[in-house]
Amino acid sequence: MYYKTSDNLNLHYEVHGNLNSKKYILFLNGLSQSTVAWLLMLPAFTNDYQIILCDFIFQGQSDTKANERSFDQHAADVNGLLESLKIKKLDIAGISYGSLVAQHIALNYPEKVNNLILLSSFAHKTSYFEAISLAWQRALDTGGYSLMLDVMLPTVLSEAYFEHPLIPINILKNSRQTTNTDAGALNKLMDATYKRGDYREKLKEIKIPTIVIHGEKDALLPVHMGKAVGDSIPGSKFIVIPGAGHTLNLEAVPQTVKLILDFIQIPIQPTLVEKSKISELHFPDKEVLLSEAAIQQRKRDIERAILLGNNYKTKVKIIFADDQGIKQIKTTIWGITDKGILLNKALVIPINRIHEIKE
Repeated sequence: MYYKTSDNLNLHYEVHGNLNSKKYILFLNGLSQSTVAWLLMLPAFTNDYQIILCDFIFQGQSDTKANERSFDQHAADVNGLLESLKIKKLDIAGISYGSLVAQHIALNYPEKVNNLILLSSFAHKTSYFEAISLAWQRALDTGGYSLMLDVMLPTVLSEAYFEHPLIPINILKNSRQTTNTDAGALNKLMDATYKRGDYREKLKEIKIPTIVIHGEKDALLPVHMGKAVGDSIPGSKFIVIPGAGHTLNLEAVPQTVKLILDFIQIPIQPTLVEKSKISELHFPDKEVLLSEAAIQQRKRDIERAILLGNNYKTKVKIIFADDQGIKQIKTTIWGITDKGILLNKALVIPINRIHEIKE
């Protein structure tokens, strides 16, 4: 579907989820992303929300032949879309470039925003960031988006992702290249970032409940840049996901989803799985819990569950994350190893993928 902007451009948008719901959430893309980038996260919000996705002008299926656009103009485009859909108030989540647009929406149209979720965000540029941006720019000018992507990916994905990719790197490159064929359009998006000044003082005006979520291994935007956003927005929460890189909507989906749902207070609805299917699941290496206190509580819960299972045959609910999202199984726990809990001699769930154990 398309919305006509105030200057008569086509802005592509999609509506997913529960179309009868009166609650709305908007997801805003990163620089070279399109609406496809959010597909792994959508299932967690489908039951409770109408989900709005859009490509900014110069992105994806939106118009690319236009004059340069500032972040205020992007924000105005999005606000116009929301007005056309008769959405008065909603939650907004943006990643990287999209998080900057979300910042501008929160400042320019605060009456529209219930909760602000900023993923891999920043408010100022450093010499390090500018050096990376220059490398991207020169790669784009020299070899098009294909070369830019080769230069870009090591800065927006963690080393762990390259070792254990959810989507193989070659497939990821091919899918990105099909949605970014216009080098001039990408140049205009990057130019908006180049021209944007230090926004830390401006962010102090935001009075909306805000969470800033950042990857520990973000090479493009080191943690201190995300923390500066959190420090600038009064009352905001700043959380770092261990081991994650920049592209949180790809390489840290379960952790990011849980943090968002906890923040906007929607209970997670895990997918129920049969015990026999555990061996078919794929588990990333990353820890899903974010604090040492939570890890120690999980250890105590496992020890109690083993006691209940061995002595009383009592089943417990195990809530865990594979590479596709949050899962739940109800079973006894037979034993434990250094790295996993044993459901029988052959079935193992890695300890570091367990969110919670309930009796």
